[in-house]
Amino acid sequence: MLLSPAPDLQLRARAKLKLRQQQGETPRVPPTFGEWLQVARPEYDWSARHFTAMRAVLDDITAGRVRRAYMSVPIRHGKALALDTPIPTPDGFKAMGDLVVGDTVFGDDGKPCHVTWLSPVFRDRHTFRVTTDDGDCVIADEAHEWPVAVTPGNRRGKGKREVGRCISIRETRWLAERQVRTGKRPYVPNAGAIDLPHAELPIDPYVLGAWLGDGHSRGGQFTVGAADRSHLEQQLQSSGHVVSWMPSMETANGGGTCTAHELRGLLVSGGLLQNNQRGEEGEKHIPAAYLRASVAQRTALLQGLIDTDGYVAKDGQVEFCTTLPDLARQVQELVWSLGRKASLIRGRATIGGRDCGEKYRVMFYMAGAARIPRKAERCRDSVKRAGRYLSFEYAGIADTRCIEVSSPTHLFLCGRGMTPTRNTEHNTISYAVFRLERDPKTRILVCSYNQRKAEKFSRDIRKLAKARGVAMSKDRDAAGEWETEAGGGVLAVGAGAGVASVNADLILIDDPIGSRDDAESPAKREQVWDWFTNDILARCEPTTAVLKTMSRWHQDDPAGRLLDQQRARWTVVDLPAEAEADDPLGRAEGEPLWPALRNSEWLNEKREELGSYGFASLLQGRPRPREGGMFKWSWWQLVEDVPLHGEFVRYWDLAGTLPKGKRHDPDYTAGALVCRRADARLCVVDVARFRKSIAERNAELRAIAEQDLRTYRGRLTWWIETEAGIAGEERTDELVRSLQAMGLTVHTERPTGSKVIRAEPLAAKAEAGNIVLGPGAWRDAFRTEAADFPNGKHDDQVDAVVGATAKLAVPAAAWGSSTFTSGFAR
Repeated sequence: MLLSPAPDLQLRARAKLKLRQQQGETPRVPPTFGEWLQVARPEYDWSARHFTAMRAVLDDITAGRVRRAYMSVPIRHGKALALDTPIPTPDGFKAMGDLVVGDTVFGDDGKPCHVTWLSPVFRDRHTFRVTTDDGDCVIADEAHEWPVAVTPGNRRGKGKREVGRCISIRETRWLAERQVRTGKRPYVPNAGAIDLPHAELPIDPYVLGAWLGDGHSRGGQFTVGAADRSHLEQQLQSSGHVVSWMPSMETANGGGTCTAHELRGLLVSGGLLQNNQRGEEGEKHIPAAYLRASVAQRTALLQGLIDTDGYVAKDGQVEFCTTLPDLARQVQELVWSLGRKASLIRGRATIGGRDCGEKYRVMFYMAGAARIPRKAERCRDSVKRAGRYLSFEYAGIADTRCIEVSSPTHLFLCGRGMTPTRNTEHNTISYAVFRLERDPKTRILVCSYNQRKAEKFSRDIRKLAKARGVAMSKDRDAAGEWETEAGGGVLAVGAGAGVASVNADLILIDDPIGSRDDAESPAKREQVWDWFTNDILARCEPTTAVLKTMSRWHQDDPAGRLLDQQRARWTVVDLPAEAEADDPLGRAEGEPLWPALRNSEWLNEKREELGSYGFASLLQGRPRPREGGMFKWSWWQLVEDVPLHGEFVRYWDLAGTLPKGKRHDPDYTAGALVCRRADARLCVVDVARFRKSIAERNAELRAIAEQDLRTYRGRLTWWIETEAGIAGEERTDELVRSLQAMGLTVHTERPTGSKVIRAEPLAAKAEAGNIVLGPGAWRDAFRTEAADFPNGKHDDQVDAVVGATAKLAVPAAAWGSSTFTSGFAR
């Protein structure tokens, strides 16, 4: 649970720090890490039991009472957004799934920042639809974090300043459950206006806005009343246009038409007016370059829109009305980009009681939204609700991803509404800054699974340390190595990189193994252990303190070896998500580590989602041996009925060798046919398995294809693993063409990663009772092979079932994407 235990504490502490810096004083650093966190990181609730246990060890390290400490805590993946979430960038929007390290996004202050790290894609995550009260919507992982006020602080007479003092970091599921329980929605403050450089634009932004608001659709003319004529003429002339005036014969109020000469040509070239010579259509819209221009230019564009076709109410609310839906959405995005809340309301346009179609009203508060004096004097910022309220609705299962950004607050903007949200952050950063603030001479070595990740830690430590008043040296400030003015600093090293000497007071090792693939590789495990013992520990000074924090992946990972071989020399904080016997915190068996946020229901969901092995490794910190434990005979539920409708996938793992000589037991060709039942469980309908020469094998495949097409035509897709090597690819190519000629839909792929990792989703589904086996003599052979996996002699049937079930877990529309290679249709 993430709370703000003392709302005023952060403001007071920062004010005192700034005053002391101005006066040349060195502020007093709290003596313990826990007290420091309350001042430096008050947005979190640090009172949870596991935080207390961890802080006690860190305080012992600070005091020199502990020299070696290892912490094992449950992995906290999932601070993520759906892959199609639009993320604002200087060039428009980019999907979360398309971001790469180095891309520019925006922090909550609107300043550009960079993506410094991307998580792997988290598959099949529980997600929630997060909707703002001004109409934007994103799909967020249940564990994604938001900077919110959970109790509205803008009570009568206190305004938005009170809201800003109550901000805390909360997870999506917690907020959703609170909404169901109390009916209350959390509040998120507005972001700053996105800050971009001045852009070279063909039309002055104010002039374009004025024309979009009330310009003629046939040229560079504006209809304007007598009271606003001089203002508009002055704005047009100041932007370089020659202006002429034509009074209206139809009105008696002195109104008429103002023409900006040469504007028509600019509008035509920009696609805003019809080009009669080329027969090109034009429509009023805001060109993309204007939506990513500077703040001043975007403000001028908005002022032109409001001056000509906007209304400002007595209370300061601004309204822009149009019958063009795309233009309305662009105006809403324009206001969002200026750091304001903007609602889009649909209605019916009427003239004299006659219905003239649909209209769209963009409503917002913003001081300076107009230039015409009679409107400008009414414009003001919102006092009651400067930010947005969020609502939450369960959105099902989706793939998600999280990022880390270089924003000092670890916040970035997401969605078309540019709502502030939070990226991943680590305790490694906070403890390092505490030590540097306490003694700027402290030399710290920061290590992680690769150099890029280690340098990300280094940059974040430097930013927070600077914000906390630690003076930095200008002579050495690279991401991989930097110093304070007092001579301390940080050196970043990726696991496996050589270190000539460890001249450090403190070594922080955070996840030296970064993925399941690495953990399953004996060579990688040996490399990291050798680096840890020979490059790091063997070269430490006698007074060097070492803190190793690691999520468990494998029983023989570096943490496992440390506990087996060196446990007596280390202080160990081992906190499983679900209490076991002799729990170090005194919990009863089965009691959750963090019941306020991750209760028993959540743990049961994770057990079903991850399977026994994943749950034991990542949440309990107890990786068990794979032998005989990945698939249990009892997990496979048998049924005697096979669905006749729905989508069917048959996946083939090919082989082409007959028993001969020393190869008396070669691999099999295996093809698993799988479909989804009405109860959402997956049904293995058939597993074909045989040994034949390549020519005989291909003939057998064509015979099975004929049988499958007779039974499942129109609902059947085949997948074939591409054989290795150039000759294998050519054989697969020839086979696929012959199958496609029969009218069969065929795709191919070359699997990557270890078979064990690919099989984990199937094991989790089988253990949860979500896989059933249809009738047939093949069932016992398959279950026997699965029980021996991954240490049995053969795994062809398991590979085939894993492949087929994986395809049914992904929408067929995604099969043509970069994730999957389409067939050899030519």
